[in-house]
Amino acid sequence: YGKSKNLAPIIRAFKKGANWGWGKDDKTGDDKPVKITGKKLYLTGGALRDHLAGRKPRNIELATNASPDEVIRVLSQNKFKFIDEKEKDDAKGNVFFVSSINNFDRPFSFIIKVKNDEYELGVLTKTPKGKNGGKPESGTHAEDAASRDFTINSMYLTLSNDNGPNKELHDFHGGLHDLLMNKVSTIGNMEDSFGEDPLRMIKFGRMIDRYGDLDKVSAEDKEAISKNLEKIKGLNKDDVLDEFLRGLKHDDVDSRKYIGNYDKL
Repeated sequence: YGKSKNLAPIIRAFKKGANWGWGKDDKTGDDKPVKITGKKLYLTGGALRDHLAGRKPRNIELATNASPDEVIRVLSQNKFKFIDEKEKDDAKGNVFFVSSINNFDRPFSFIIKVKNDEYELGVLTKTPKGKNGGKPESGTHAEDAASRDFTINSMYLTLSNDNGPNKELHDFHGGLHDLLMNKVSTIGNMEDSFGEDPLRMIKFGRMIDRYGDLDKVSAEDKEAISKNLEKIKGLNKDDVLDEFLRGLKHDDVDSRKYIGNYDKL
């Protein structure tokens, strides 16, 4: 990722920082810029999972410990233009726009477009997806990791090198170990996790086919599915179908094996 030409400008923007405003030098009394520095940019989610598994990610998910306002200033002051989403198809150069808002109807996550590539950039959150009416709340790095679904999706790679390797991995829940062991685990108790978000059971089947081993699914894991299975009936059918079909969109998928996995779970 350090050698990605289109990702590199985003990495450089966070390395350079931005000017938040002006203050007074304590010694001289002269005006001095107040800088936004030390804000981290991470590769995370499925993008990092696929990268570590030696696969090409479909979508690049980024995260940052900067606030939404700091994100806007960092990008705006480093040659990224802040636009309305409706303008994205006609916009020239490096641009970004709001993709979600928080409880106060303020920007929270963004889409950054560099040439033909789009990158999803989210602020660290303590709100699991789908909770709180879909309105996220700012959180710590650990809270963001805990709000995710599976351990293999809760890792973070610090992006500090725009022209070479990045090696600082943050793994709060043993995701790398699970990935290497072909094991798919929820964060926290599986029965509680599936009860909280029943759609995760469909995703679990997709993750098992792609990254796991059906023989390593324990009796307790299957019991967690069995206890929550009825809750799938209350989900939006389009959401269930979309989650299921995502597993069939890979070029190397064995469709019969993929469908058969659900029956065995």
